[in-house]
Amino acid sequence: MEVIQSNKQHRAPRAGRKAKKKEIQRKKKLNIPIQKQVNEKEFAFRYKQEAVDHQRTLDKQEQKLHFKIPQRTYYEEPPKIVAIVGPPKVSKLTYS
Repeated sequence: MEVIQSNKQHRAPRAGRKAKKKEIQRKKKLNIPIQKQVNEKEFAFRYKQEAVDHQRTLDKQEQKLHFKIPQRTYYEEPPKIVAIVGPPKVSKLTYS
C-alpha cells in the first residue's frame, strides 16, 4: 500500500516589506493609483518639554495677533536719541 503525502501549499507573505513591494508592482501593472501611508508619529513630539516649548511659542504668536496698538498722535515729534559708541579710554564728548 502506497501512501501519498500531501503537504500544505506555500502561502505568499501578506505583510512586511516584500509583500508591500509586490503589492505596489501589482498596482502599477493594473494602473491602480498608489496611496502612500501616513506615519502618524512622524511629526509627534518625543518629549513632553518639546510639546510645552512649542505650545509656548504658539501662544506668543497668538498674543501678538491680539495685542492692542496704542493710539498714536502724529503731531508730537519722536524723541531724539544720540548714541556715542567707541572703544574704552577714548574720549567721547557731546556739545549741546
